[in-house]
Amino acid sequence: MDQLRRAIAEFLSAKTFQQTFPDRAYSLATVANLLKLLEENYHALDWEEDEMAEAMKSAVMAYKSSKKSALAILRKFLEFLGKAYGFFPQVAFPPVDSSSSFERQMYLAKTLQESEVTVKDLSEELWISERTLEEDLARLRGMTEDPIQICGKPFVVPETTRVDGRFHFASTVHPFFLTFNLTQVLTLLKGLKHMAKDPALTAYAEGSAAALWEQLTPYGKNRILHVTEHLLAEDSSWYRSLEELSGALFQTERDYSRREGAGVLMDCIKNEKACLVEYLEEDDTVAFYTQCRFIPQSYRGETVEVFSDQGRKTLNLKRILRSAYFAEELL
Repeated sequence: MDQLRRAIAEFLSAKTFQQTFPDRAYSLATVANLLKLLEENYHALDWEEDEMAEAMKSAVMAYKSSKKSALAILRKFLEFLGKAYGFFPQVAFPPVDSSSSFERQMYLAKTLQESEVTVKDLSEELWISERTLEEDLARLRGMTEDPIQICGKPFVVPETTRVDGRFHFASTVHPFFLTFNLTQVLTLLKGLKHMAKDPALTAYAEGSAAALWEQLTPYGKNRILHVTEHLLAEDSSWYRSLEELSGALFQTERDYSRREGAGVLMDCIKNEKACLVEYLEEDDTVAFYTQCRFIPQSYRGETVEVFSDQGRKTLNLKRILRSAYFAEELL
């Protein structure tokens, strides 16, 4: 404690303070108030790495003003401790700007995919109270009157359950906010247009393309239409149709699953689920296959092999009339 008190006094001295913050980004009072919290939470008599890391976390969590400023100041103080006292504690600062609610919420959406992670774990990692994280989760799950909005669309992760403090997602979300040039966007759209021809991937490809299209400016959309029509001599109707397809920014596997054709197959292949299939045989008779479970590595784009109630069967995806998770969905 005495060591830390002396270090703080030296850090706040006029000469050191001026050298550390030449741009006067923070007032002396602001820095002093934060370091007072650090001193109050540091209980060792000498330098101890774990004690310093814990004290810094406690100081930031107790700090009522900008958390971002607090983290920046503490990083400067750590540099000073290394230069002046030869003390180089390894402090695991938050991996994202935890003062930004949007940054936290996107981090939650990604991190909670690991089923062993709890809100308490995240509170320790982000240096944010569990109460604040619960509020973030409520917005992320669309359980508030003010859900997250991105590009004018709600960003909601539904079908989320909590068991023993751990979260489980029916569909995990992977936020991408890419800064592409227009040629890269066109390349992606052309690839998705091609993949939309695959019966098992049609809904996913069209939904992904619509999400990309939604984020383009009017100039970007018009430019792509001009290039496809006049320079590539390509039918632009598919690109124009994306305007009508745009919906929620995030959609679950269920949202993309359709009873028509091979609509549920990709979800069942990826997540090893069973499904039912109404199938047009080669002789044009209609057959029903239940408890279809896909044989790993048998998907070939046009066909897939399954084990069903009638044994092993190779299905031509274009001959699947309807597919569903449960029999009543085909009634």
